[in-house]
Amino acid sequence: MHTASWDVLMATPEKAIIDLFYLYPMYDSSEEIKLLRFDESMLHKSVKPKKLDEFARRVNQSALTQRIEKMKKVYQL
Repeated sequence: MHTASWDVLMATPEKAIIDLFYLYPMYDSSEEIKLLRFDESMLHKSVKPKKLDEFARRVNQSALTQRIEKMKKVYQL
């Protein structure tokens, strides 16, 4: 019997955050970003601000970069 093998790619926390803000541009104010209720301890443990910046630069969209900067400020990253 042959079983199927599946490879799964997992996004880094930084890539997941970039995707979230890219796909949901309505989160564009500090108040709206707070409504996302990120787990602050997880953010501080797992998210690298420089990696967030690198992903944002790759997307090259100023509105996304601004949302990421607001998120970093809200959560003091």
